[in-house]
Amino acid sequence: MKAYVIYRSLDLEIVKSQLKIISDNIPDLELLILQDFSQHMWKTSAKKKIKEADFAIFFVGEHAHSSGNIDWELEKFIKYRKPIYTIKLHKDYKYNDVLFKKLTFGNISNAKNRGVMISKEISIDNLYSVLQTEIDMDISKDVLCHNDMPEEVMIEQYKAYLQTSEELLTRRQTASNFYITVNSGLLSIFTTVLAIINAIGINNSLIISMVSCYIISLLGVALCCNWKRLIISYGQLNAAKMKVIAAIEKQLPFNIYDIEWKVQTAKLGKRNYVSFTNIEKRIPVLFSILYIIVFLAAIVLTLIII
Repeated sequence: MKAYVIYRSLDLEIVKSQLKIISDNIPDLELLILQDFSQHMWKTSAKKKIKEADFAIFFVGEHAHSSGNIDWELEKFIKYRKPIYTIKLHKDYKYNDVLFKKLTFGNISNAKNRGVMISKEISIDNLYSVLQTEIDMDISKDVLCHNDMPEEVMIEQYKAYLQTSEELLTRRQTASNFYITVNSGLLSIFTTVLAIINAIGINNSLIISMVSCYIISLLGVALCCNWKRLIISYGQLNAAKMKVIAAIEKQLPFNIYDIEWKVQTAKLGKRNYVSFTNIEKRIPVLFSILYIIVFLAAIVLTLIII
């Protein structure tokens, strides 16, 4: 699912902060955004992205209603009959005239007074639920395209797809075990090397210990960053699989996963529910803290030598 972002360049900073929140909460959504409108051929690039987009998110700033560029972008979405979701950055900001339908009798002012808008107004608070619904509907449409498939065939495909989800969890656990083993081994080797250096009393042992601290800490932090990115990637892939499974289940007699989620959220509440991905991400963070401590120890050794 792709969303084209419409905004006034003056509002870029506040729009960026909102887009960051959207990306964190809805990883399945691809945001299409133009940041340089000074280019001579910007409309060509914008038109290409608009055609790719499934809908538009329009951040209504103070001067957005007087922007010819924004009018052009909105007109394209209206022409292609694609949904437009508007978000006012302040309640007093005005909408662009192109967002109001032209009535058979009357003018744009009458349309405004009657609230006949082409777009759908949403708020920052319900933005995520609206966009998530849009994504779920898009997935359901893809599944419904094959609703003429015999139920036996659909069930077999459903079972096969469930198996890929289980295999994904197995690969994810194997990857986590690998990184835990590597990090534990790295720290064990580091402490062993330091112990040997101090026991033997090698010349310039302080310098060697300091260099070892720098190498181990930098290597460990890089390893943990890669580990965390891998966990996030697995989490996003698993979330996508669960959405597909939920969409398929709507065509089946019993929605097992949907009911399981309702029971879970009813018991804990959506805000109190902590996903396995969020829990798992804490492990590389904890290892990173250990490596940072080692790095700080290296700095202390450096200051002692100096």
